[in-house]
Amino acid sequence: MATCPYCGQKAGFFSKYHEACFLEAEKDRKLGVEAIRAVVEAAFTVIEPTPERQVLFSNIVSRYRLSPDVVGDAVLGKVDELSRETPLETTAAEYLSQLCEDILGDSDKIPPKSHFYHPYKLTLLNVALSRNLWLVMHGAGKAIRGYPNPCDVVLQPGEDRLAEFGTVQYRKSVMVSSHTGGYNGIAVRVASGLYYRFGEYAGHTVSSQEVQYLDNGFFVLTNKSMYFAGQQTTFRVPYNSILRFKAYPDGLGFFRSIGAGREEIFTVVNPNLTPLSGLRYFPKNAVTLHVGWFLYNLVTFLTSTG
Repeated sequence: MATCPYCGQKAGFFSKYHEACFLEAEKDRKLGVEAIRAVVEAAFTVIEPTPERQVLFSNIVSRYRLSPDVVGDAVLGKVDELSRETPLETTAAEYLSQLCEDILGDSDKIPPKSHFYHPYKLTLLNVALSRNLWLVMHGAGKAIRGYPNPCDVVLQPGEDRLAEFGTVQYRKSVMVSSHTGGYNGIAVRVASGLYYRFGEYAGHTVSSQEVQYLDNGFFVLTNKSMYFAGQQTTFRVPYNSILRFKAYPDGLGFFRSIGAGREEIFTVVNPNLTPLSGLRYFPKNAVTLHVGWFLYNLVTFLTSTG
């Protein structure tokens, strides 16, 4: 007979827990998560001292009996939301990063197989991107750090590297034609399974657009243009040659003033989660990074300010 993990009493022969205990625990979990998220938001608003914040967290965890996983997920989720809601100035970004470290520990010491390893890394990435966006919007793009390596493409005079992603898919909308039709007239049976049709063949061509994968490589954004360097092709796209941008969760679509209005798309791939075959990956198996919010806000700001 199983023991209910919530109350410690016998649960019966065909159940692992009491239904009432489970519902009560779920209610507490939801209330606790909302309380944790509220503390994070309030702490971010007033940048309160760490000891006061820690006491609040401890009280909430104890009152609602929250597990470390639940607390960590709630903190990371709220920090991730805050980083996307508005660009973070440097102090705010550092504060949120420190908040995550206070709850989960140093991100570099989290084991790769840990429940928090990938969500933690992605949250810190979004915090850093939000900070970089704030720097660009306040005329401090040259203060962006994190690119100790030389730029892999030759920048034009007056260009500053603002963002870089090492594994990106390049896709393009192309026209695909197919032919459909049939014979007009009657069909006469000549032999078993064989018919002869009287009349003419009538058909027509049907055209449609589909997005085709073309290449993969690295992607650089500067204050004046975008660069793509792939296995098959390398090119530069000045912002003043783009008519419209399109936002995607994991990338950026754009339409140039040339190219018959065909959409081109850069999709950012997460190399840490994408399964590899040797040193390569199959495009259809790619796991993408949801950094489209950053790309779209960055390029629309740059193009709106000239």
